[in-house]
Amino acid sequence: MSNLTISTVFDVLSNAVCAFVCLRQTEPECVTAQFDQAASRCALINGFEHNHDPSNGKITIVFKFAAHFFAN
Repeated sequence: MSNLTISTVFDVLSNAVCAFVCLRQTEPECVTAQFDQAASRCALINGFEHNHDPSNGKITIVFKFAAHFFAN
């Protein structure tokens, strides 16, 4: 099962801005964000599932309340 992207925000210049945009998204709730620096965009995601791919260069933002989902 994969999580759906709620929306994509363009012209985002940093992972901090991407995180802020995610925190402001409440309906539907954004719980994870993925910042693509090369494309200057931020994907807002409604779940915690994540497959790490070191070759894609995207930064996944996980908030402290959800960090235990990613612990090994």
